[in-house]
Amino acid sequence: MVDVGGIISACSDYADGSAALEALDNCISYKINGLDHRNTSGLSIFYPLETPDSFELNVLSGISISPYYLSIVDMIAKGYNEEGYTNSALFNEEGDWYNDMDNNENSCNDETYFDYADEENDKRSELITYEVAPNVDEEGSFNFTLDENGLTYASDIGAYVYLFVDDVMLILGETRDIYADWENGYFCDLFDGCWISLPNSEDLLSLYVAKKCDGYTLYTSPVFLNGQRTNLRIRQYDDYTIEVEGAWDGIDENGFSSRRIKKLKEGDKIEPIYYLSDEDLTEISFEEPYEWHENDNLVYTYLPEGYYFYIFAIEDVYGDMAYSNGVIITIDEDGEIRMIEDY
Repeated sequence: MVDVGGIISACSDYADGSAALEALDNCISYKINGLDHRNTSGLSIFYPLETPDSFELNVLSGISISPYYLSIVDMIAKGYNEEGYTNSALFNEEGDWYNDMDNNENSCNDETYFDYADEENDKRSELITYEVAPNVDEEGSFNFTLDENGLTYASDIGAYVYLFVDDVMLILGETRDIYADWENGYFCDLFDGCWISLPNSEDLLSLYVAKKCDGYTLYTSPVFLNGQRTNLRIRQYDDYTIEVEGAWDGIDENGFSSRRIKKLKEGDKIEPIYYLSDEDLTEISFEEPYEWHENDNLVYTYLPEGYYFYIFAIEDVYGDMAYSNGVIITIDEDGEIRMIEDY
C-alpha cells in the first residue's frame, strides 16, 4: 500500500523533492539492479539474441502469450525496410490477435511468415546519413558528423582495426575508444596506437565488444586455452583499467549464451586466435602459447611498425550496421602515427 498522504506531506516539506523520493523508495517492496547496469530503472524484456532461421521464430510464435511481445521479437528479427515496421500481421481485420495456427496468409501464424529469417541479409543499414561524411581533417583525425536523421536512428558507434599482413588483412578487432558527442552528432577517432595484449606485451589480443555497460566496456577475445577453443572475457573500465574475468565459451549455435566464466589459473596456456578479413573469416593462430601466472593481468602495448586499416561501424536501432569508408594508418619505427584517406 502506498501512503499517498505521507508523500504529499513530504513534498511540502522539501522543495527539492528529496523527501518525496525517499517516501516513494520506502513504498517499493522489491527491486533489483544487475551488475552491468547499476543505475538503470524500468522493465527488462527478454528476447532471442539470435534468430538463425524461421523454425525458431515459428516456435516462439506458437508459445507467445502476447502479440506485443511477439511484435518486438519480429521487429528485431526483421529489422528495417522501406515501409518501416508494422505489427499488422499479428491482428485480423477486427483488430483481434491471431492466436491460433489458422495459416491465414496475412498472419504471422502462417508457417511461411517468418521465411524472411532464412533469406541472406548482410544487415547493412540504410538509415545512417551524414551532415559531414567520414574524413581526415587538417589535424589528422578521422571523424564524421551525423545529420538529424542519422542521429535519430544511430544507437551505437564503434570502430574496427585491421593489420596488413602480406596481401591480406588480419582483424585486430573492435574498439570503443572514440570521442562521441551524441548531442551534436560529432564522432572522432581516439586511436593512439595502443592495444590490449597478454602480459608479455607481445601477444596482441583480437577484441570484440560483447556489450557496453555503465562505467566499462565488456570485450571477448578468441583464444585457445590449454588447447581448447574459448574466449577471454575482458572488462575495460572508462579509466582504461583492464580486468580479465576469465574464460567464457560465448554464444552457441542456438543463440544461447554461456553463463559460466572459468577463472584463469597458474600454468594455463593461452594462445590468441585471429581472423583474416576474407570471405570465410579464416581463423589463424601463430603465437607460442603464453603461460599464465597467478598475479598476471592484461596490459596495453604499442602496436608494432606497419600498416593498419581503420573503419567506423555504426549500428542503427534495428540492429543493422553501416560501415564508413576507411583510412590507412601507418605506424613507423618511432611509433609516429599518420592517417591517410583511402576508400
